[in-house]
Amino acid sequence: MTKREWQLAIPLLMGFALCLAAFVHGQQLADPSGGIAALRVFNTAEGERVAVVANHALHVLDADGHRVVRQDLHALGLAERPNDMDWTVDDQQRVEAWFFDDATVPRVRRCAWSMEHMQLVDCRDAMVGSQLKANALSRAVHLAVDRGGQRVFIADANGDRVQVFDLAGKALASTDPQAVPLFFPNRLRFKGINDITSVGPIYEFSPEEAVFYHFSYARSSKAMDEKFVTFSHAHQILPDWVEKVWRPWPNNREMENIHPVDPPKFPKALKVSTDDFPEILKSHPYYGIDLIP
Repeated sequence: MTKREWQLAIPLLMGFALCLAAFVHGQQLADPSGGIAALRVFNTAEGERVAVVANHALHVLDADGHRVVRQDLHALGLAERPNDMDWTVDDQQRVEAWFFDDATVPRVRRCAWSMEHMQLVDCRDAMVGSQLKANALSRAVHLAVDRGGQRVFIADANGDRVQVFDLAGKALASTDPQAVPLFFPNRLRFKGINDITSVGPIYEFSPEEAVFYHFSYARSSKAMDEKFVTFSHAHQILPDWVEKVWRPWPNNREMENIHPVDPPKFPKALKVSTDDFPEILKSHPYYGIDLIP
């Protein structure tokens, strides 16, 4: 984009971000236990859309942050908190939504987007069965749909693999945890002809260049208490984990198996040097604080 195009685009993008932030905040205030379970951005003939699963409903917003439709999840045949969703478009420009629902039995539910009524219709189970999860105890399960290739990719975090099915649920392939070790595979995006939600170009970086700082738990006690009941994995946290692990840990830092969903995934918290932090992080008010109050 040219400098002038960026000057025109930035206010629009900021406005949309503020609208979405206001929507999300409003949803959390309405029901702290029903925070965002899934969010996707996709394109239709009418323009860009944002789909959000929150507060036991599907909300579709336009590019300005205005609500296009709100549909109750039960009306779509879904549980209150489906694990994940994806949106696709076929060669005839028909848009569909796909949901992974694990409330009773693992299943992928498929709904058509009606351009006439601007909502999802004709929902049905595309595939059902325990074969959709490599580990029956997995709670973090996500999907990505390759509509053109007629494939559904399902990431089974606790199963340490990604499985591939056809659109009817027939198993096609699976990663081998021995040959391709995947540590807690989680969010998925399909990169290909499904341009409706494709992430675009993918670049490879060496481990030395691809340093990722994730401060998911580097927050105040008040902020963490709010997060535990509002973030997308709130329903997956093990019972009593907050009281038995999170709160006692400062006084028992040798505690083992501390992951909130699958304990062995975090064998132990290790203290690391902050010397290699980017300069911008060193100006943060929490920088240098051992435990954030």
